[in-house]
This record gives sequence, C-alpha cells and structure tokens, in this order.
Amino acid sequence: MRLERPVRWIEDRREHLLAANHARDQVHQIRAAVDQRGFILGIDATFWTDQGAYIRTHAATVADLTAALLPGPYVVPAYRARGHIRLTNKTPCGTYRAPGRFEGTFVRERLVDAIAARLGRDPLAVRRVNLIRPEAMPFARGGDALGTEVIYDSGDYARLLHRLLERIGHGDLEQRLAARRRGGSLWASGSPCSSRKAGSARSTMRGSDSRPAAVSRS
Repeated sequence: MRLERPVRWIEDRREHLLAANHARDQVHQIRAAVDQRGFILGIDATFWTDQGAYIRTHAATVADLTAALLPGPYVVPAYRARGHIRLTNKTPCGTYRAPGRFEGTFVRERLVDAIAARLGRDPLAVRRVNLIRPEAMPFARGGDALGTEVIYDSGDYARLLHRLLERIGHGDLEQRLAARRRGGSLWASGSPCSSRKAGSARSTMRGSDSRPAAVSRS
C-alpha cells in the first residue's frame, strides 16, 4: 500500500524449507486386545508429536485431537492414549486442515488391517464388526477433545460402507486386482473408515447452559 503497486514475494526451495510450517509428523506405538471375531476390546496408544522449535498459538491442539479422535467410528470399549510433544530443530508444527485426524486415522486403520491379518479374516469384516451401530446413537465416547465431550450424534456407518462398496463395484474390482497380481503387478485395495470433529458449541436450553459437545461425523 505504501508503494502503491503490487509486490511479489519469491522464495527459493531452501528458504521455504527453513520457514514453512510442517505437520503430520508423529510416531505411534499402539496395541489392542481383540476377540476371535476381530472386535476390539481395548486400545492402548502412545505417540510422539514433533512440534518443531517452539510451541505456537495452537499449543497442544494437534496432540489433543489425535488422542481424542483416534478410535474413530469404532466402538472400542476401553481406550487409553498418551501423547508426548517433542521440541526439535524443525520449524514449528502447524494446524493444517483436520489436525490430528489423518495421523490417528492412518494408525487406527493400519491396526485394523494388522488384526485382520493376524486372525486370517477379511479386513472389511473386521471393520464391520467394530463400527458403531445406529441404535447406539447418540454414542458418547468418554473423554474430551479440546475440552468438549466427544459425542457421535447420528450415523449408520455399516450402511455407508456397504453403499460405497456397491458404488465402486468392489467384488469386480477385487477380481481384476487379483488377476493383475497373478501377472506380477503389485496392486491392492483398501477401505479405511474415518470420523472427524464436526462441531463444538455451547447452547442454552430452558435458561441453563447445556454441556458443550464435540460432535463427530463419519
């Protein structure tokens, strides 16, 4: 505005790497107790978040959301998570879109695949047996996300998964992929399930404040 003309900022790759925020850099150790169906009885998770050189204005938001939302759309009757924040020589971590969700989703869905492989079951069957059922809605997870209770307000996750598999022609797709693998190609498919924190608000009902809730949708 002082120059009264457009000003262009051009940085080279080295300058960008030195100054830009980073995200998603977490290391997880996770274990689960399961029954013969693959139903997850409990999850015990520990993870480390690379925060960079200093804590930004979002503080522990990324680690908090990772811990709160890691169980995703699955029941998981018993759950414990411990998050650690590490300061390193990187630029500070940023809260990019859906902070903590992608990290937790990747870890959880790889855990489900590992359970299916250990039991010799179809990964989709293991996911179906663990999904929160519509009759259980609203489903209170317990614990909180950023100080608000985690509540799944509605949803039919099993039906949603079924419609997706129908839409993509999953049976035919698997046959085509199997044929390609027999020919020496490395092809595979996966159907991960996820959920995200979709709202957080304090409302007033009958003259008194209700409890705030972090509403999660899949």
